[in-house]
Amino acid sequence: MKRLFLLLALCGMVAVGCTEGGVDDNIDNGGNNTEQPGEDDDDENEIPDDAYISINKDILTFSPDGESVEVKVYSNYEWTLTNNCDWVTASISGGEASEEGTAITLTADLTYDDREGTITFSCGKAKKLLVVSQSLKEVIISDENNTFNLPVEGGTVDIAYQTTVECEVVIPIDVQHWISLAPETRGLESGCATLNIAKSKAGADRRAVVKVVKMGDQSVFAEYTITQERNMDYIIFYTTTNGETISPQNFDYLTNTYEDGVGMLAFDGSKVTSIGDSAFSGCTSLTSIIIPDSVTSIGEWAFRDCDSLTSVTIGNGVTSIGGCAFYNCTSLTSVTIGNGVTSIGSGAFDACTSLTSVTIPDSVTSIGNNAFNNCYSLTSVTIPDSVTSIGYNAFYDCDSLTSVTIGNGVTEIGHSAFYNCDSLTSVTIGNGVTEIGYDAFWGCASLKEVYCKPTTPPMGGYKMFTLNAPDRTIYVPCDSVEAYKSAWYWEDYAASIVGYDF
Repeated sequence: MKRLFLLLALCGMVAVGCTEGGVDDNIDNGGNNTEQPGEDDDDENEIPDDAYISINKDILTFSPDGESVEVKVYSNYEWTLTNNCDWVTASISGGEASEEGTAITLTADLTYDDREGTITFSCGKAKKLLVVSQSLKEVIISDENNTFNLPVEGGTVDIAYQTTVECEVVIPIDVQHWISLAPETRGLESGCATLNIAKSKAGADRRAVVKVVKMGDQSVFAEYTITQERNMDYIIFYTTTNGETISPQNFDYLTNTYEDGVGMLAFDGSKVTSIGDSAFSGCTSLTSIIIPDSVTSIGEWAFRDCDSLTSVTIGNGVTSIGGCAFYNCTSLTSVTIGNGVTSIGSGAFDACTSLTSVTIPDSVTSIGNNAFNNCYSLTSVTIPDSVTSIGYNAFYDCDSLTSVTIGNGVTEIGHSAFYNCDSLTSVTIGNGVTEIGYDAFWGCASLKEVYCKPTTPPMGGYKMFTLNAPDRTIYVPCDSVEAYKSAWYWEDYAASIVGYDF
C-alpha cells in the first residue's frame, strides 16, 4: 500500500513540473501566447493611484426647449464617461489627459415633463459625478387638424390638444356673436373643447382664430383657425354699364367689389335687412340688381333716376316697396316682385316708361297711389285676390295697357286709377269691389267690355266710365241689371248695362 501512495505522489510531481516549466496547453503550435497576463484586469488598475479628474460644473440644468452646453474635463490620465440619461447626448465618450480641460458638448432634447439623471466621469479610480436635470416645457399643442371650414348653417367643431399646463379656451370678443364655447366642455380634463358655430348672417366669408391658452399667461397657447362660408342671402348682386362699382348712399356694407361682369355688395345680418331711402338714387350706371331674401323693406326713392336700370329682382323677404322706389327708371323693362311683398308704395314705379310687364304676387294687399303712373309700355296687369285696394292714379296714363283683371279681394278702386289708358279694351272687376272712384276709367278710348261681378252695385264715381269706346258694354249679374241702372252714377251708363251669367 505504501508503494502505491509513493507512485501516485511521483506522478503528481511530474505533472506539476510539466505545467510550470514544460509545454503550456495555452500555447498554440506557433508558440504565440493567446492570453497575456493581466488582460482581464480593470483599466483603472493600469492607471496609477495618483490619478485625478474634475469638471467645471457639478450641476447642470437644461432648458425645457432643449439645448447644448459645454463642459470641461480636467485629468492627468485618460478618462471616460458613463451616461445614464437617454435624453442627453455627449459629443465624445472620453479623452486624453489635459490640464487646460477637454471641452465636451452635452445636448438635451425637448421635454414635456420634469426629468433628472447623472453622468459619471472616470479616470482610473478617480470619479466625478455631474447631476443633470430639465424642467417641463409649458406648452399647449394643437391637434394636426387645427383649421375648420363651416357651411352657412354653422354647426360644432371639436378642437383637440395636449397640454402641460392648466388652460382655457379664448374666443376673441369680436367673433363671439358667431362662435361660442359649448357649456358642457371640460377642456383641461378631456383635452378637447367643443365650439358652437352660429349660422352665418354675413355676405362675406368669416374667419377667426381661437386660442387655448395657459391660465393667467397667454404667451403659452395653441391656435385654431375657424372659417365660414358667406351667406348668399346677404349679398346684393348688380351690373353696371361701365363695369365699375357703384357707391350707394345711406348704406353700410362689408365689401363692394366688381369682378367678371358682376358687382357684389356684401353685408352683415344687421345691415342687409333694409334698403334705405335714396340708397341707390342717381346711380345712372346701374343696369340690374338682385335684392336678397333677407331684405324686408325698400325705402322711398331708393332707386330714383337709375335711368340705365333694366331689370330688378325683389327677394321674397321684402314686405314693402317704399314710395317712388324706382321713380323715373326709364330703362326698366321687367320687375319680379317676391312673394313676401304686401304693399307697393305710392309712386313705386312711377315714370318707368319702358316697363312692359309686372307680376304682382298673392302676398300683395295694396297698390299705392301713382304706383305705376306713366308706365307707358305696360301691356297687361293681373291683380290677385289678395289685393284689397288700388290707389288713385295707380295706372294713370298707362297707354299701352290692353287688359286688366281685378281680383275678388279688391274693395276699392281709387279715382283716376286707370285714367287715360287709351289702349285698354277689356276690364274685369272682381265681386268684392264696393267703390269705384271718379274718373277711374276716364278716357279709356278703346275700352269696349267691362265685366262687373258684384251683385250689389259698387258706389260709383263721377265720370268713372266717360270717354270709353262708343260701343262699350258693361256686363253685370243678370239679377242685378235694374239695380245698376238705377244706382247713383251708374244711371249715366244705363244704356250700356246688360245682364251676364257669371
